[in-house]
This record gives sequence, C-alpha cells and structure tokens, in this order.
Amino acid sequence: AVPPVPQTEQHAWNLIQRSRPCVNLHAASSLKGCNLLGFDNLIIMRRLVEHLYAEGHRSFGYVASRTKKYSYERFAVFRDMLAEKHIELPSAWSVGFSPMTARPGRRFCKITRLERYAAGGHNSDRAEYERELAKLLQCFLDAGTQRPSAIVFETDQVAYLFWELAERRGLKIPGDIAIAGVDNDQTGRGKRYNRFLTTVEQDFRSYARESIVMLVDMIDGRRPRSGQVVLLPPKLIIRKSSLKRSLANGTLSSPELKKRIEGYLADNLTDSDLAETIVDAFGMRRYTFARRFRT
Repeated sequence: AVPPVPQTEQHAWNLIQRSRPCVNLHAASSLKGCNLLGFDNLIIMRRLVEHLYAEGHRSFGYVASRTKKYSYERFAVFRDMLAEKHIELPSAWSVGFSPMTARPGRRFCKITRLERYAAGGHNSDRAEYERELAKLLQCFLDAGTQRPSAIVFETDQVAYLFWELAERRGLKIPGDIAIAGVDNDQTGRGKRYNRFLTTVEQDFRSYARESIVMLVDMIDGRRPRSGQVVLLPPKLIIRKSSLKRSLANGTLSSPELKKRIEGYLADNLTDSDLAETIVDAFGMRRYTFARRFRT
C-alpha cells in the first residue's frame, strides 16, 4: 500500500509499483495505470452542500487546508454545486483556492508548508501554523464584516480552530454562522468540539481492510494488477453546528419529539455505553441530556 508522499519520494515509489502489486492510498501517483483506493470526493461535498442548502443556507464560504489532488477535487465539486444552485462564491469567502481558477494562492501555499512542519510534532511550528491560519480566517471574524451563512472546512481541525476564534469574538455557532467539516476528527480540539460539529466521516477501518483485499486479489490473480480505482462512500454526520431551519422550526425541542425520546429511553436505555452514544448523537452533555429527558 502506497501512502500519499511528497513529490521527491514519488519516483522511488513508482519504481516499486512497476515490479510489484501496489495500491495508492488517497491520492493517485503520477504513474499511468496506477491502482487507487480513496474516498469519493463528489459524494463528500455533495452531501455537505445538500444538507446545508436544505437547512436554508444560501450564502457559503470555503476554507481549504491542503494542496493535495483531492483538495482540488473537493473544492471544484463545492464550487460547481453552488453554481448549479445559482449561488455566487465571492473571492473574499474562499480561503485557499480562487473561485475563478480553483488554484491556490502564494500565501496559502505557505500555510500548507507550515502544516507539514507542524505535523512533525514541533510545538513552535504548530503555534506558527495556527497563527498564520488564524490571520486567513479573520475575513469571517472581523467586526462589521459581511459573513456567509455557512462555511465548509476541508478538515475538522481547521473548523475547530475557527470555532475557538469565533467564541473569543463573541460569535455563536450556529446562531451567527454555521460550519461543517470533514474527517469526524476527535483529536486535539476535537475533544471539546467534535460532538457538536457536522462532518463527513471517512471510515478508515474499512479503508484499511479494502486495501488488503485489493492487494491479495491482485497477488492471487483475481483482479488486474493495474488500473483499479475504488472509491469508498463517506458518511454524513449531522450535528448542531450546521443547523438553521431545524432550529428555527423547533425540531430539536418540540414537545412531541421530547415525549417520544423519553418513552424510548424508559423502554430501552439500560446500557451505559449506549447512553453515552445517544448523548453524543444529540450533541449534549450528559447532565443536560438527563435533565431534559428525565433519564
């Protein structure tokens, strides 16, 4: 299995792929006919945009955080879906990629380089990366600035950083601005914000299993050794951060819904692990959930 690698290492991997069965993970190599296992970026963005549109959002922002091939694909799908719905994406609300050319700017490339350094575990690099990224996010936070109704973030971690910055400015999510991300990341700031963030989950356990299946099938001759492309479907997880119409309609607090939930819990809730799962699904803390639904 070939992980995403820098361009400087790609040549070595290409030599290996010419002589042995290989599966490229997440991003295709430059080698013609290479095998690829990834997630369907069309579905990732389509599900996010359709959900946000159904919630009544009609103005959108986008924050990219990488310059990988799948980053371009996700942004292109996002931009095209807005165009289908006759929604304009202003340049000021697109951090990372130009809505006109779908290419990254020089300043954004600096941010992605800093991210790679920060990923190495050096706290000073991480701090510098976040400072530079925070400057890019100010276009949505400055007082008196016109903001989009919703922002889609390429990764959850950047969405969490934005949420933290918004809180410092006294902005409420989703009251003042709705957000959604990708990854269902529970690390770092995700320990605080994950249970509230609408996101798209990429099942990496299934991903790992499928990569092994592909390699074994190629070794045993059950499938060709080149030209295989498998794109796994992601899962949309809807939480509070993206809601608008549902909150306005009282969907989450209607007396009828509350009564049905209380009835279900009284009949079924005996497993403490299940209780935690339900609490997380509702985006509440355990104490608040228990008071509201009398558990």
